[in-house]
Amino acid sequence: MNTSDLKIDLINRITRLKEVRIIEEIQKLLDFELDNHEYILADCQEDRISEAQEEYKKSSFLSDDEANQDIEEWLKEDNLDTKKLILKEKKFLNIGYSETDLKISV
Repeated sequence: MNTSDLKIDLINRITRLKEVRIIEEIQKLLDFELDNHEYILADCQEDRISEAQEEYKKSSFLSDDEANQDIEEWLKEDNLDTKKLILKEKKFLNIGYSETDLKISV
């Protein structure tokens, strides 16, 4: 099938859809794919990306196996409050905030 045939097939299939949820999902996908606007990052997000790139260049990261092994060992420990704090901290840092922004109480 060439591109024109695929488009026609897709249009025909979409017109037969009854489920609004599926149509909305298709629309979201197309909106995302066709959006030519540049996504603007906050300064803290840009800083975190730069930091991650430097870590990558220095090979300062864990492989999947190493990370999974660390997690397994960590889960065997008894300090649940510390685990909750670390999980919250990692989630917080992964969305673009710095450690100085981090204020979490357990």
